[in-house]
Amino acid sequence: MEEDKKNYSSPYLMHSLDALQRIVSLTNIDNLSSTFGCSHRDYWLYKTSDFPDAVRNFSSHSFALASIHPFFNKTKQYFFRELAKSSILYWSSIQHSDGSYDEFYPYERGWVGPTAFTLYSNIEAYKIVSEEFSKKNESNIMNAFKKAASYIAAGDKEGDDLANHHAMAYLSLTKAHELLESNKLKKDAKKSFRNFLKYHLIDEGWSIEYDGIDPGYLSASCSFLAKTLDIEYSQDIFEIIKIYSKTLKPFCYPDGCFSGPIGSRNTMHLYPYAFELLAKSDPNINYMSKFSQFSINSGNCITPNIMSDRYVHYRVEEYLITDKLFLEKKATIKKDFIIEKNETYLPKGGIYHFCNENDFLTINLSKNLVLDKYKKVENNKKWKRTSFTGIRILDKSGLYSSQFISKNSKATFNKEKIKVKGYLAKIPTENSFNIFKNLIFRILLIFCSNSTNASNYLKKSIRKLLMFSKFKKNYYFETSFDLLSNELIIRIESNKIIEPLDLQIGTNISDRYVPQSRFSRISDQNLKSSLLNQSEKNNVINELKKNKFSTIRIKI
Repeated sequence: MEEDKKNYSSPYLMHSLDALQRIVSLTNIDNLSSTFGCSHRDYWLYKTSDFPDAVRNFSSHSFALASIHPFFNKTKQYFFRELAKSSILYWSSIQHSDGSYDEFYPYERGWVGPTAFTLYSNIEAYKIVSEEFSKKNESNIMNAFKKAASYIAAGDKEGDDLANHHAMAYLSLTKAHELLESNKLKKDAKKSFRNFLKYHLIDEGWSIEYDGIDPGYLSASCSFLAKTLDIEYSQDIFEIIKIYSKTLKPFCYPDGCFSGPIGSRNTMHLYPYAFELLAKSDPNINYMSKFSQFSINSGNCITPNIMSDRYVHYRVEEYLITDKLFLEKKATIKKDFIIEKNETYLPKGGIYHFCNENDFLTINLSKNLVLDKYKKVENNKKWKRTSFTGIRILDKSGLYSSQFISKNSKATFNKEKIKVKGYLAKIPTENSFNIFKNLIFRILLIFCSNSTNASNYLKKSIRKLLMFSKFKKNYYFETSFDLLSNELIIRIESNKIIEPLDLQIGTNISDRYVPQSRFSRISDQNLKSSLLNQSEKNNVINELKKNKFSTIRIKI
């Protein structure tokens, strides 16, 4: 979008404009079409999808925010207002009778994703453009809000062990009870917050995402919780955001990267809203606010335009609602970010962090030793990055990796050396759909079409299949990292019949299936795909085939 650069109210606006234009292109703006307002281009235009993904209509709030933003002239504001209206109406029209919505496949009936996420965004959009609707449309929209809120309030039936989803459930129900003036929904919101607290580890300051700490989604939980404070201020929520901010600092890297494969879900996107809103209230929150703006300027931030078509809608909304804080003088531009010297160890999370003037190191022991390390170079002006994301072996029987969290692995830590040992897990996500699998899956969906319980059971099964690796004992490993010499020693052995085809001592690949991961940063592109060259890899593979063991030594 071509408006004058000097009018940018914040870096969040500047870095959302191209992506805002993109979600306009993803949306059907033909007001005579039956899919007018649908933001799922694969469905309404390409016809490569056989159902509309409701998550794409998270865009309603972005359009509504643009419709009142002073950056745009009145003609564009009117355009965005009409688009917000059409998006809300389309969203309300594709709802299942039980109040739920679909994201990945027909009759999915997702709980938080997509139902709670889109309930929140469409309520917020409606509050901005509510005067534009006829009484009939308003009645239909209100009914959709009530049904979606009821579905969320019924609770998790998917085995959704994701703290950020419970935070979003609380946010969506809080917004719903305010709009609908429902005491029951207020009680439901409080209950959902108590459910969130079940995943909250107060002693270490983080919350569980499947089986460990994930910084990207930890920042998301901060954002979702902070968005309820305009309705009802909570000291408990403020305290949670404070301690989460402190926990997140070791994942704020010197080159502007944020987290990545080091987290339980491999995410690298930072949700800035809570940190900009509350920066003046706490030094750790202020640190996160400064880092967020530094990260954007570094070029290593996952800005909206980097996100895929499915999730760009989330990022644009997050950036525009954060930019609104700058318009309201609640947040300020910051240019003085300095990496903090610190040493931290979180035993339950398996996180060790150390930083001084010349060295920066963050390690996740729980993921069988994943690390990101930086060292000052070039007259102490730049940081050189080295990453280790685990052992990956492509065997004739499948892909095996150390990069997962397992109770069967053992880790030891002291100030001189870190050791982990266990077995490589078989990764399930190498299996892809073909026409026969797709036909079988579609038949299953037809059987689920009239049953919420069947849909929930199917999604729970799919999540278990895709998200969690299979414990195998084909490859045993022992990995140690000497904190003094920076030497990485890896021993791989097997007493089974093995047929290794290739091997990678990884630097930036994530093995767990997480849709909001594996985005590309400039810093990642500067890493080699493996810490071993081809000749070294061949030697290890040959040793495994011949001797059933091999030892690797690498200076990090």
